Amino acid sequence: MNKKLKYVGNILLCALIGGFFGYFIPWLNENITLYEVDFGFFVWMPSIFLFILGLYFFLKGKAVIKKGIEDDVCYDKADKQLTLALGCVGVSLPIIMICMILAFMNLLYMESFTIVMHCIILVLLIMIQTYLQKQIIDAVKIIYPEKRGNIYDTNFEKDWLDSMDEAELSRMYQCGYRAFKKMNVIYAILVLVLFIFSAANIIDVFSSLLVGSLWMMQYIVYFVNLYKMEHGKNRC
Repeated sequence: MNKKLKYVGNILLCALIGGFFGYFIPWLNENITLYEVDFGFFVWMPSIFLFILGLYFFLKGKAVIKKGIEDDVCYDKADKQLTLALGCVGVSLPIIMICMILAFMNLLYMESFTIVMHCIILVLLIMIQTYLQKQIIDAVKIIYPEKRGNIYDTNFEKDWLDSMDEAELSRMYQCGYRAFKKMNVIYAILVLVLFIFSAANIIDVFSSLLVGSLWMMQYIVYFVNLYKMEHGKNRC
């Protein structure tokens, strides 16, 4: 009985949500217009801020290493700071790409000098991102001498993965699966929001189709790898 009531409740909830959207979409069409804003060179500030933050954590971790890893407290402190530094540098690349999109969204109307300056800043930020990541990885290797891999080598990820122990691999796999589950929720919300905006003719329908396609590709990649692991040719 409870299951039937829950099922009916879900149907009624979906009906209410659909009715709300039916009323809400025309209101959005009449009251909201999205404009393309020119942020100028300030558009790169989020990337620069992340680099400064990553550099701060890196220098704090490196200072502990220079003192010498003599006890567990210092060991954990250096490891924590370098992990935070890697996190900042890791997320900086997608932030740079987002900043690039915002910087060049009015490309056809921009002056040649502005375009060249944006290109120079973009190249410099990517170079800084790579160099800072290399410095952090080298510092991590001091704490973990068994770690292998050169950031400038195309096989870096494979070499780094091979140097992990079972506990590290387990944590990485768990984080990867949790990220997959969280992204399923995020994709669903984004598709719904973009659908509302596209239905109200505020944005093009291509945006919601693109996010939906990325969501589909994520699941396909996950399923294909799962199927290969469970039923691949190497299975007995």
